[in-house]
This record gives sequence, structure tokens and C-alpha cells, in this order.
Amino acid sequence: MTLSKLSANVPEGAPGLESEEPCRITLKALDEEWEIVYAEKGSGSRRLETQNGPCRLVVTGSESLEATGKLLRGWLAGHVRPFLEARLDLLSGRHGMTCRRLCVRLQKTRWGSCSAKGVVSLNGKLAFLPLALVDYVICHELCHTVCLDHSSRFWNLLEKTLPGSSALRKSLAGAGRLVPSWASPNAAAGRKPRGVLFVDLQAASPLISRPGLEPAAFGLPKGRAEGKIENGEPGG
Repeated sequence: MTLSKLSANVPEGAPGLESEEPCRITLKALDEEWEIVYAEKGSGSRRLETQNGPCRLVVTGSESLEATGKLLRGWLAGHVRPFLEARLDLLSGRHGMTCRRLCVRLQKTRWGSCSAKGVVSLNGKLAFLPLALVDYVICHELCHTVCLDHSSRFWNLLEKTLPGSSALRKSLAGAGRLVPSWASPNAAAGRKPRGVLFVDLQAASPLISRPGLEPAAFGLPKGRAEGKIENGEPGG
């Protein structure tokens, strides 16, 4: 499998590093500030309710950092998906580049990727970043629908699509510090995600993948080429 990579430092987080449960969530890309309220810390499993009046999340049930992190990650993935879908649709139409499908999940080490079949994957943790960096990641992946590698043709296309992309690329390298550790799937060490939400942009129908399900079930070749924004190296 041939891979093209753009690196960025997405923190994986680690269980046990936070001694207190989070009390506020700042989603820079969405210009939202969410307050987290903890109530009824008695018996029973943890539960989360959303109050949209003021942006508030109410967590109830027995106290557990691990359980709270799991609830918040589930909420984050669902909350940010419509925003990323709308942003991708906007930039896709603006620049005349289309993708076959959008996948949103909380990836460990990459901000996004694009397969040879035009499937764009975006990290839900992009919500913690400034909007300009979110647009950079999306434009980067859209450019991979035209040029999958990281040749000079690709970088010229990206700069033409998003002037000033070089400076944004450098900013992205340090953006991982904006992501709280609870947002990492690694907060539940050793556990696999239950599913990945795919949005078919042509059929407008969501598809849910499960661990162990072959990519071919969603029209993806097993040996697909990809363009990725991953951690570690500078590059695309």
C-alpha cells in the first residue's frame, strides 16, 4: 500500500495523566465553549445529557475518569461530524474538487487522509483547532483527490487552492497541544473503537463499519493508496 504523508503532531493522550475531570470544552473551529457539569455522583453508570440553551453537558452517575472520557469522545465525534461535513462540502464546491465519501473518527496520529477511491477521512479532534487549520487539512485532502502523491505538482496545487498553505502547514505541526488528552481513544487503553461513521456524499446515506469488516464492504480496495496528514515528519 502506497502512502503519501503530511505530518502533524496529534497527541495520543494517556490514561491517568489527568487527575481531575474536565470542566470545560473549547471547540475553536466551531467557535463554541461547552461547560461540563457533574451531578448525582452516586451509583449507576455514567451518562451524559446535552443542554443547548447555554452550551452545557451534564454528566451523571458514579465517578470515573475513564467513563467520562469515553462519554465525551462519543459526544465529540457526533457533534463535530455535521460541521466537518458542511465545511468539506463548502470547500469542495468552491474549488471544484469532489470526494466519494467522508469518514469522521478520532484518529490517534493523523489529522486526515484520502484514499485512491476518493474517500476522505477527517479527525474529529480538528474541532479543537482554529478554523484556518481545519480548512488547510480539508484542502490538503481535497487536493489529494487530484494528485495523490506529494510531488511538486501537489504542493503547487495546494498553494493555488489555499494561498499561504506553507505557513498553515507549519502551524499545524504544533497544533496537537490544543487537543485535551481525554479526546484520545487511548484514554481507554487497548480498546478498539466500536465503529467508524462513513457519510456517502453521493448516495447521502451513512454507513457504519465494524471492527473486522473488510474495506471492500464499503467499496474500498484492500490495497488502497492514500494521502495522509500524519504525525512526525514535515510533509503532506
